[in-house]
Amino acid sequence: MSIHKRVTESGSKKYDVKLRRPDGTQYQKSFNTKKDAEAYAAQQNVEHNNGTWIDDRTNKITFEEMSARWLESNIAKRTTSRNRDISILDKHLTPAIGKLPLKKIKRSDISSMINIWTTAGLSPATIRRHVAVLSAIFNMAVADDILHKSPTLKITTPRVDPSHGRALTSDEAACLLEHIPYDFYALVFIMLTTGVRWSEAAGLQIKHFSPMTSPPTLTIEQGLHETGKGYEMEKPKSAASHRVIVLAQKHVEVIAQYLKETNRTAANADEPLFVGQKGGHLVASNFRNRIWQPAVKAAGLEGLKVKDMRKTAATNLLQNGLDMKTVTAVLGHENISTTLNHYAKTTPESLSIAAKVLVSGVTNPLDQMKKEA
Repeated sequence: MSIHKRVTESGSKKYDVKLRRPDGTQYQKSFNTKKDAEAYAAQQNVEHNNGTWIDDRTNKITFEEMSARWLESNIAKRTTSRNRDISILDKHLTPAIGKLPLKKIKRSDISSMINIWTTAGLSPATIRRHVAVLSAIFNMAVADDILHKSPTLKITTPRVDPSHGRALTSDEAACLLEHIPYDFYALVFIMLTTGVRWSEAAGLQIKHFSPMTSPPTLTIEQGLHETGKGYEMEKPKSAASHRVIVLAQKHVEVIAQYLKETNRTAANADEPLFVGQKGGHLVASNFRNRIWQPAVKAAGLEGLKVKDMRKTAATNLLQNGLDMKTVTAVLGHENISTTLNHYAKTTPESLSIAAKVLVSGVTNPLDQMKKEA
């Protein structure tokens, strides 16, 4: 590092600070006074030594360019997740800040975007997903020594209320099953009593059903997802989602009877375990519109969603004394908090039991006075 004095053609003095990057290449910056040059040189020296120095060649990298790098670095991400990220970038992020250099994007810019999304009526969960994409891109820029820190660090986002959904009582579940067309009884029964996700149920193949093992099992190792190119089979989104569910004898009987009635056996190993009305793989929209909604209406359960079967399974497990670790493993969650915050629900019965427990734990003075009288 050195400072060189020179005189321009107009006769003015300039002080050039010449330094070297970690890769050995040289860079320089000019100042009108020696004092400013020395201050800059000292600052650069400190940043080089403490690891906070940022390469001046990165000044022009835009958010759009960085987001493209980020997408390229995530080629292993599931197609559905990747398509969602691309949609968020195309619709909400790139139009707003795509052309801005990363170094010029401030925390206030991110806050303004969040305010715009909130005013436009986007849900808190959607906004948080947008911010998650932003954070991932800026964190990559920090890791690549393009930024000192991310402008999304500790950014405030709207609070996400716990999932509202509902868990069916045993009578409601029985009523629902009574109104489900017989061809789909096995599918709904298994979803209600194992907690598998819709995509997991749709992705099951006959080979994943093991009725002869001890205990019998159902292996979850893929899911069927709708993408921009149609339906694709994808691996679970997490290691916890890749799991083996232990089946009860009733599960085995229901699935075995279903396979018998659809004229299939273990020889059809690669066929879908549960099929649609025309014998092919399950299609979410067809099931929801043609099977699910008419059934829940007939059962007096209007508003019930397909994913509420998963909430029902989680709630039943917890209310029957299963420990949280077991419940989380059955549902395929990585974190217990996910199970509690989004899937386990209270029911009228559990609230009534809670009231009785609370009352029984306190001696009523009036009752004591009656006994003494």
